[in-house]
Amino acid sequence: MTDVAQVATADKKEEKEADHHPYYRPKDAATLILVDRSAATPKVLVGKRHDKVVFMPGKFVYSGGGVDPERA
Repeated sequence: MTDVAQVATADKKEEKEADHHPYYRPKDAATLILVDRSAATPKVLVGKRHDKVVFMPGKFVYSGGGVDPERA
C-alpha cells in the first residue's frame, strides 16, 4: 500500500452496521416449507425478497412468520 493510500485509509472512519442499526433480540418465528411431489421432480415453494429492502435484498426465502404466543 502506498503512503497516500495508508493515510487515506487511516483518516477514513470505518462504519459498522451496529452504528446504524441498534441490536434487537430476534423474535420467535416459524417457517413453512411446502414440497410438491406430484411430478417426477419435486418443487419447493419459495419467495423472493424485493431488491430494495434493507435485510437480505433479492434473496430467495421460505414463507414464514411470527409465532402466536398462545400456540407456542
